[in-house]
Amino acid sequence: MRKIGALLLLSTFLLTGCNFVLFTNDDSTKMTSTNIEIVNKTNGEYTLKNNYMPVWYIQGSDVPYVDVKEFINSLDGFFNAENITSRVDVFNSDFAIYVNRNYPVIFNWANNTIQTGSYYNFYGYCLSGEGTNFSHHLSSQNVLYSGNKAFKANLNDYDFDIYYHNNKCIVPLFLMNSLFCSLNYVNVLYNGEKAFVCYAEPETFEEYYDCSSNKKNISSDLRKAANNSLFFLFDTFYGLKLEKNITDGSKEYVPQEALSLLELNTPQDNFLGYKKIINKTLDDLHTRISIPSYYCDPQESKLTPQDIGEFYTRFLGTSVLLKDS
Repeated sequence: MRKIGALLLLSTFLLTGCNFVLFTNDDSTKMTSTNIEIVNKTNGEYTLKNNYMPVWYIQGSDVPYVDVKEFINSLDGFFNAENITSRVDVFNSDFAIYVNRNYPVIFNWANNTIQTGSYYNFYGYCLSGEGTNFSHHLSSQNVLYSGNKAFKANLNDYDFDIYYHNNKCIVPLFLMNSLFCSLNYVNVLYNGEKAFVCYAEPETFEEYYDCSSNKKNISSDLRKAANNSLFFLFDTFYGLKLEKNITDGSKEYVPQEALSLLELNTPQDNFLGYKKIINKTLDDLHTRISIPSYYCDPQESKLTPQDIGEFYTRFLGTSVLLKDS
């Protein structure tokens, strides 16, 4: 999914001659936007100030994108929106956002990259929850933070684009959710018609599946985007690569049978592919599927003993023994 941007030519006249500076944008890319309803399911943790969110689509595709500033403003109350500013550098194709001039996150639409000086910077964009205080009764002494690692992702590796379209920086919805929301215990669940903003680990709820896409086949574009977002999250955040000897990226680690299921547009077969990857292949206690896709029938998507790997099966058996003892 490579874009072809419009090429603009600026001339700067100097005493010694002419210098020509080239920069690109994506104004020629045909896009449409629609406002979708925001449903606040944070259980009182956040008071959101808006009830809709603009979602963008590239012509001919149903993969959801969002404008960075619109996404933040739509979720004002979770984001510290009034203190978040932006800067555009058209000559370097950079769109940057800041919180009180700190925590810069830079989107480059020419190279399709996103980078920031530290993973911790993503935490600076949201407000604290209004309900649960996870630090209650805890005190810290002599705290030392280490491992401050810079973050840079190349979306070309996952066939996603960053667009600078009519002065808007437009990025995949999953990217904004993964980097700015999920890391802060909030998830924006999109079902093609609404955006459900959930706190902590979401549980299956009927309203999420009450949409026109439920129990229908998934489009090829959306299926490909969902698979690539899985590989992005795996490559970027999975913390057990060293223990599991994963050296060549997620696609090389995933069994071919599961990859083949991910290629199918039928939601139940596709979900089976996810189960084979998450529950069977990875088989660890901290990686799981919270809820099935909104295309699935949730009653037909429950885990069975056949879906669970050896390690998790032994863990469940031990739990039962401890409970009965």
